[in-house]
Amino acid sequence: MKQIKIYLFVVLFMTAGWVLAADYSTPEKTFELYKKAGLEGNVEQYLQCLNDSSRRLWDEGKPPKEMIEREINPFIGKTYKIERYKTSNYRYAVIVFNDSTVDAPPYILLDVNGEWKIDFKTMVWKIVWDGKKYKFRLPFEDSEKQENVE
Repeated sequence: MKQIKIYLFVVLFMTAGWVLAADYSTPEKTFELYKKAGLEGNVEQYLQCLNDSSRRLWDEGKPPKEMIEREINPFIGKTYKIERYKTSNYRYAVIVFNDSTVDAPPYILLDVNGEWKIDFKTMVWKIVWDGKKYKFRLPFEDSEKQENVE
């Protein structure tokens, strides 16, 4: 009986590892993981959705659960579209909410070695509020030609 319990524990542990493996292979999957992390207050998952430069904002500590919950609340339940862009060096995706308000800015994701990650640094420099709605400025890299690949 003891061997059966140990065997079941090992099987459950291995299965949990497969289930917990996050998929960042598309902007949609990363953004949905980001929203889920915020709703659940899962700080570790939240940080994994960010690219390195964005994650470094938290090198001195971790964001409070309440902060990430407040961050995602404005766009919960909103529909969005994804626009894709490519430069000679990078691939970007922009999440644009259909019901744009001051509370729900676009999100910019960067393809980092086949994984899509949220890029707050680019968001700070490229997203502007014109008093009526959010806009993002192209090109993402000032020295490069931008092409929409949708």
